[in-house]
Amino acid sequence: MQKGINVITEKIQVSQMQMMATGGGVPPEQFFKALETHPNLGAVVLFLGFPQLTDSELEVLKKTGSRSWSRARFVRATGDSSSVRRSI
Repeated sequence: MQKGINVITEKIQVSQMQMMATGGGVPPEQFFKALETHPNLGAVVLFLGFPQLTDSELEVLKKTGSRSWSRARFVRATGDSSSVRRSI
């Protein structure tokens, strides 16, 4: 690990029903809870699909200012990235 970089792992519990309902993505409420729990993020790496966010949730994610995670980079480490393109 590079000096000055901290790695935090957040494990998300998703049932099979939730996985089907979200199309394999992180449930939005768990995604935002993880972001709020770790406010000083520089990057987020997802090993599940990017959450399907509503327009209002996307706006919250894009807002700059008081939340330092709003400037974080988001990386999806698996599969199709079509759900990420909408948020970039």
